[in-house]
Amino acid sequence: MTTQRDPLQKRPIVEIHVTPKMINRTLEVWEPLSGHGLSQEEARDIIVDMGVFFRYLLRWDEASRRESRRLRRTALTSRDKRVA
Repeated sequence: MTTQRDPLQKRPIVEIHVTPKMINRTLEVWEPLSGHGLSQEEARDIIVDMGVFFRYLLRWDEASRRESRRLRRTALTSRDKRVA
């Protein structure tokens, strides 16, 4: 299992159990894109880095949705005050 810590959250950013099948598939996909052979360690790093990347995208999306809900509530409250 590979764990990286988010210093701000004091909890794992991503926990991934990297299997040999995942490493092989990563090599199949990324070696042609990189233009050279990749080691199994580089494949493992790609898997972990992509997991971290998608975790941050999910956090960003959740924060964006929370802010949108907050703005809608604020707009509705302001509208209700003007109508009253």
